[in-house]
Amino acid sequence: MFDDKLKAYLIEVNQMPSFATESPLDHKIKKGVIKDSISLLNLSVKRRNRIKNNKKAELQKRLLKPNNINPILLDPAKAAQKSNAPLSNNGPTMPVRK
Repeated sequence: MFDDKLKAYLIEVNQMPSFATESPLDHKIKKGVIKDSISLLNLSVKRRNRIKNNKKAELQKRLLKPNNINPILLDPAKAAQKSNAPLSNNGPTMPVRK
């Protein structure tokens, strides 16, 4: 709210406002508040879709990016051959330095 000198005053902050409308006046006021809030936040379908597409592209890029995992670690038989260690029930054992 503003006074006659355009000094702003905060009237109320409601953490969980109800947007239910019980009268035509209530509907008109709340509709305006929601519309103004969306406008102030610069929300739009176009912006939402752009952000959504950017996130999707980033995810695809990460999923398709070659990983840095050593392929020997993915195959217990190759790991055992490389380390000359026997296979156990829990997968390959790591070589012990002497």
